[in-house]
Amino acid sequence: MVDARPEHLYTSARYDRALLDSPTNVLTVPPSTPSPYLLLPYHRDRLVAAARAFAWTDAAASLDGEAGLVRLLAQLDSSVEAHEASAGVVGPLKVRILLSPSGSLTIELSPTPPIPTATLFLLNHSPSSLQSHPSPMPVHLDPLPTDPSLFTSHKTTSRAHYLDSRARAGLGPGYAKQEEVILFNPADEVMEASISNVAFWRDGSWRTPRLQSGGLGGVMRRWALERGGWTEGTVRREDVKPGEYVLLSNALRGIFVGKVV
Repeated sequence: MVDARPEHLYTSARYDRALLDSPTNVLTVPPSTPSPYLLLPYHRDRLVAAARAFAWTDAAASLDGEAGLVRLLAQLDSSVEAHEASAGVVGPLKVRILLSPSGSLTIELSPTPPIPTATLFLLNHSPSSLQSHPSPMPVHLDPLPTDPSLFTSHKTTSRAHYLDSRARAGLGPGYAKQEEVILFNPADEVMEASISNVAFWRDGSWRTPRLQSGGLGGVMRRWALERGGWTEGTVRREDVKPGEYVLLSNALRGIFVGKVV
């Protein structure tokens, strides 16, 4: 059973100075200013939505509106500056933003591999083009369902359901193995994957599971939906077939290719 109250809500973002040259990554404060943080306002929005869902009134208020985004950006900039000065290295970072019930923020930083910025925002994948992809991520199906809850709909530090799913799929403890597993609910509707949202080629477009199935509304998922690259709908577990290519997305790697095994 998951905790009734998580210790923190959180979101994982990408910091990359190469994004300053990306015309796509301009949803910042002030509007249309390039930013080294991938889609930062979307991260703020998901934290506020999660805080409201858990009735963390102080936490939601602390990040709400333009003032909340300015506060978040200032704390991120300070943390990154201190990290780079201490490490003596400038490069892409995984930025883990944790929000407490009182509204306090904790920023955790770690190096992450460089990725060409153009590939972060790819929406023009066709099923035929994916077949020539040199290294799609292996994607497994969880053999057992996961019950939807606030903990599957919002990103929190209570993540036992994802770890259990990965273990059942034979991926071992933790997230070290670079493979994915698809979660589904007791109604046999696909929810998401353990570290990413997922989209399937259905009826001539890329379809990502609807949020009512119980999965997370991820940052890159939102971006792909708003730009018309993906649609939203029900995906049945029995319709997911070995050998089919899928698109995976998260805010650290952007949109990338997987293959059901």
